[in-house]
Amino acid sequence: MAKDKKSRKTALYHPRYWMNWIGVLLLRIVATLPLGAKHAAGKAVGILAYHFVKRRRHITNVNIELCFPELSPDERAKLVKDIFIQNGIGLFEIAWSWWVKPGQLEGLYTLENLDLLREAQRDGSGVLLVGAHFVHLDLCGAMICQDYPIGAIYRMNNNPVMEAVITRGRKRIFTDVLERSDMRAIARRLKAGAVICYAPDQDCNHRHSVFAPFFGQSAST
Repeated sequence: MAKDKKSRKTALYHPRYWMNWIGVLLLRIVATLPLGAKHAAGKAVGILAYHFVKRRRHITNVNIELCFPELSPDERAKLVKDIFIQNGIGLFEIAWSWWVKPGQLEGLYTLENLDLLREAQRDGSGVLLVGAHFVHLDLCGAMICQDYPIGAIYRMNNNPVMEAVITRGRKRIFTDVLERSDMRAIARRLKAGAVICYAPDQDCNHRHSVFAPFFGQSAST
């Protein structure tokens, strides 16, 4: 088992993954910059993606048109561009959360209604904390965990380098990092009284989904 683990780790440094490691290095560098510089870098990345990632821009355009038909074409175009910018900023804020030091977050956020979470756990019950999958999810987790320990359910990344980097970063933040298919581990932690955050955002196909109204549209969820 130890040998297999060492082999998998060594495989991550194969030449075919060198570009991935360069990307990780760039994320690490930007994560060390002041918050304003991170936001500026994220905005630049978002604008570049808006202009060059045409397929994602088309998908975003269609979704915004379906969800906000009352908006004018100019308003929808601005909203689509803002979405790309926020995703660019979110990329670096998420990366920041994987390496952030606790003191760096002080004074940057306010937590509300933690008393509801404490009340839900008063008798030792576990809590499944369900919420939307926002762009800055990992950073929000890092902030919450400064005051209240929670675990997280995640989807394994298809890229083994990013999977290793992201999982290691999340283990610095959360008390539990549970792959979504490991239902036994999730159930065990809930039974033990843990708080586990679940923020779904994936279309799980017809077999594992139901269609429910979302912004007036029937959406797989």
